[in-house]
Amino acid sequence: ARLGHVHTEAPVGSNAMTLTPAGPVGAEDISQLRARNQIVLAPEGAGKTTLAWLAAFNQVLTHTQSTLIVVNREADAEELKNKLLAILQPSTLRWNIRVRKAGGDLFNDLNQRILPDVVICSLEELVLRVLGESDKYEPILRNTGLVIVDDTESFFGPEEVHAQLA
Repeated sequence: ARLGHVHTEAPVGSNAMTLTPAGPVGAEDISQLRARNQIVLAPEGAGKTTLAWLAAFNQVLTHTQSTLIVVNREADAEELKNKLLAILQPSTLRWNIRVRKAGGDLFNDLNQRILPDVVICSLEELVLRVLGESDKYEPILRNTGLVIVDDTESFFGPEEVHAQLA
């Protein structure tokens, strides 16, 4: 089974991430280890969240599929939505990438048959709304090509169990 890549510790004195194969030992060509599932482990400030945003934008623009980003708390989801909108606003991408947070705006879009490109939700919203009311959110779930769980180290206790179940 191909395991993909694990992004590990940055080199000493650098914030750049290195790529370490997680596949068969002795594989010389790292491109042969490409897989669908990626795990990114890096020190704080190394760019994991930025890498996730770039992957989300790539999924939208290249593969025309939605991205679901899951964060720990609802306040984190709102903050992330505002950050992404602030990044997109000065760019022409604001016309191509529609960002929504799970809840009212997303549900209104779905009622109008508009599929957002990036959907952000907390773990609680994922479990209770998106998966709990999957019939309402079916169009976005069907169109989702990438799921990102950001800052998984902040998930613990019952939240961690919910993340694993989801």
